[in-house]
Amino acid sequence: MQVLCYGSDLPTCSARIYLLYTGQHYDPIVAAANAETPVEHEQKRQKKGDSSLESGALLLAKQHVEEAAKKAKQRRAKKIKCGGCGALLSDAEAFASHCGEVEHGDDFAYDCEEVEVVIEEGDDLPDGTVDLNADHIYSFTNTGKDPLCHAFPASFTVAGISFPSMEHYWQAAPFMGQDDTLAQRIAAAPSVDEAMIVAGGAGPHAQRGDWREKRGELLWQGLQAKAAASSTFVQALRATGSKTLVYLDPDPWAGMTAPGGLATGQNSVGKALMEIRAQLP
Repeated sequence: MQVLCYGSDLPTCSARIYLLYTGQHYDPIVAAANAETPVEHEQKRQKKGDSSLESGALLLAKQHVEEAAKKAKQRRAKKIKCGGCGALLSDAEAFASHCGEVEHGDDFAYDCEEVEVVIEEGDDLPDGTVDLNADHIYSFTNTGKDPLCHAFPASFTVAGISFPSMEHYWQAAPFMGQDDTLAQRIAAAPSVDEAMIVAGGAGPHAQRGDWREKRGELLWQGLQAKAAASSTFVQALRATGSKTLVYLDPDPWAGMTAPGGLATGQNSVGKALMEIRAQLP
């Protein structure tokens, strides 16, 4: 909301008027007969004693402040909305699973759209969404510094193959039982980055055919082996207490992404870690 003055800076003008601009419309406040009229001789555009403009402006300002405060407390989360039934899913993969599990009409074309869900203060978060700022959340990324993350150095053995980190194992897992020679090459990579390069070079065509169906089981197998071999990992897991573990990663199945502080995704790694934690002696 601002006050604009027209006429005083133009040499050819014959009058001056002040307007109140509210962002939606203009309201005249005071006017003068010509550009040289002293300020004290300017006249109000309302009748004498008419305070409607002042009270209206104050009400508008109050409403603006209240609306701004309300928006500041709102939280937003990105969701995938099913075009068939309107269900809100956390990501594209969850939408694909939804389409396979829920019957839709014959004219359903597997269409969907990304929508932004607005959560007002005090409202419950949508299913599959967590607030990373909440006290009961422990989030981590795959930087290699947190013992819970895949890239943290922690040697263990699965199916006779020794892996220097969980990330080495996870990169090799899609090929284990399908191409064990390739899995061993990935395990022998001198760094996490090089393990990713070897695995990426092989491509999805070299993966075992049941990789997507078995990946949860293989994830669990690797984390169990890591827990059995690494006391540092176990101690770090215990230190999280009863907090909800959230793995921040762009893979919607493995982790969650967090635009605006509200994380969405399946968080399979975080869930598996909490199951391992629950079984610790």
